Amino acid sequence: MDVEKIANSLKGYDVEVNYVDILSDSFYFEGKKCKLPKSSKNEAIAIRVTKKGKSGTCSSTNVNDWKKCLDTAKKICNLSKKAEYYGIPSKKPYKKVKMFDKKIMDLSLEEMKLMAVSMVNKSKVRVVDASVGRAIGHGKFANSNNIFYESKTAILSSSIDVKKGNSNAYETHSSRRLENFDWVGEKASEMCLKSLKKQKAKTGIYDIFMNYFASSSIFSILSNSFYANNIQQGNSKLINMIDQKIFSDKLNIIDDGLLPHGFLTSSIDSEGTPCQKKILVKNGTVKSYLYDFTTAKKEGKESTGNFKGIGLRPSVFETNFIVKPGKRNSKTILSGFNGVYVNSLVGTHTANPVSGDFSVNTDNAFLVKKGKMTPLKHVMLSGNVFEMLKNIKEISSDVRQENTIKCSPIIFSDVQVIA
Repeated sequence: MDVEKIANSLKGYDVEVNYVDILSDSFYFEGKKCKLPKSSKNEAIAIRVTKKGKSGTCSSTNVNDWKKCLDTAKKICNLSKKAEYYGIPSKKPYKKVKMFDKKIMDLSLEEMKLMAVSMVNKSKVRVVDASVGRAIGHGKFANSNNIFYESKTAILSSSIDVKKGNSNAYETHSSRRLENFDWVGEKASEMCLKSLKKQKAKTGIYDIFMNYFASSSIFSILSNSFYANNIQQGNSKLINMIDQKIFSDKLNIIDDGLLPHGFLTSSIDSEGTPCQKKILVKNGTVKSYLYDFTTAKKEGKESTGNFKGIGLRPSVFETNFIVKPGKRNSKTILSGFNGVYVNSLVGTHTANPVSGDFSVNTDNAFLVKKGKMTPLKHVMLSGNVFEMLKNIKEISSDVRQENTIKCSPIIFSDVQVIA
């Protein structure tokens, strides 16, 4: 697909083209029985046309008919309303990043199957379902300002859902590097066995030890507040908060689009702006926001390389949202911890991203007294993300990334637990 040709085929208009093809292979399980592999190949193209403050977008999976897609984007552009800050980025130097592990691409289907079977066989309890998959992506970007970028990505992913009696547990792991997934099956069954013989919780205010999945859910609510489009539209609690201390001084956050093998690592974002590393929070003080080309232009600033998708404008998103870890590991912290341990949260999509208010269920919660863990049933947490992040007792040294959030288990003080 000659995206440079497409980007320069429409005189008098600014044109941006994103093309991607993805080859995926997956093994699924019913119990511990491995089913035949599923393979698929998908292609897609997205074209955005801009002229004199007007913009139009079209995307299609019929990549061979790109001329029709380009013509549709042009028509939408001509019919759209004028916006003062539309335009496209100019060419700038970018940094090369480590984001492709050829070993993942070179895996044979038989090797993938053995990896998947080994993970499932590590479970000591009944496997409800499981999967191991691979996706190989090839992307191209070009615009009429002579920006061209080509990339390859490879990702391995796994998940397993296990059950024993009235106890369930779920574990997942994705990586842009070739890894052994045996621990995924082991960890799921270990959590399931720990959760047997659940007792009723008591409503009250507790210190909460949030394991990775739970703490990353909290930060996924917070991250929206740093998007410049939300700031400009009045949909963020961080409006006019630059250089204001509103979080615990233990909290330090960066957004790093150049993190080696990170979940959304890339040399450039989806509109051609070089990705970079940005300090968002330093010792509890807000230091910056995330911008795409449109939101940055509106404030007379430079984009931070955080444009997500060509279909929307503005379209701001985090790359690798990283919380700086602490000094002690989780095992050491838990040995003297008194409170409630929460493995994961259920229903964080219902939280209010503007106010930060939430009321969510938990999976695999435990009452902890000096390291001794008693499983609890029907536990809910209620509170406010911004208030919680003022009350950080300790951040663990353990670090994990399964999505855009890279963070550690965290202890929050004075959280409402509802039985």
